[in-house]
Amino acid sequence: MEISHRSKEFETIVREAQTDLRELMGIPSNYKILFLQGGASLMFAMVPMNFRSADASADYIVTGTWSKKAFKESQKLGNAKAAANLEADNFDHLPVQAELKLLRLPALSEVDEVVRLTQVSLNSQVETVRDLSRAASAQGVTHRVILMIETDDWREGVMPEREVERWRDP
Repeated sequence: MEISHRSKEFETIVREAQTDLRELMGIPSNYKILFLQGGASLMFAMVPMNFRSADASADYIVTGTWSKKAFKESQKLGNAKAAANLEADNFDHLPVQAELKLLRLPALSEVDEVVRLTQVSLNSQVETVRDLSRAASAQGVTHRVILMIETDDWREGVMPEREVERWRDP
């Protein structure tokens, strides 16, 4: 059975569906109800367009055909990174925490969560590393740190003595 989306019958169906949705879900009249085609593939674009701000990044775990498509679509719309991509392994398993590449400098307010959710973090701030150490001790776990030394405009590199002094406990 087929019906034109421009027919009066179809317009009646859409109007009744909108009225029913407003009643069932309590949708106020100042909101529009859209009926969109596209299924899962359309969602791959709609999710980042609606839930990721323009300057934000999204991390994807690529575990199969559908997540591969979602990741590819997200890359078209902004900054997207593969925290894990299992395509080389023919998508034969789900990644364990250690396989995830979630490299972002944690904020001080995130140290407890970072220690709880990850085994390794990338850091460049002495204060953050100390707070991570305290959180790991409190949680009874080991948390490894990849120390990133910011060289600013020191094109010739970093003098190890300078960094050793900087990272010593006061």
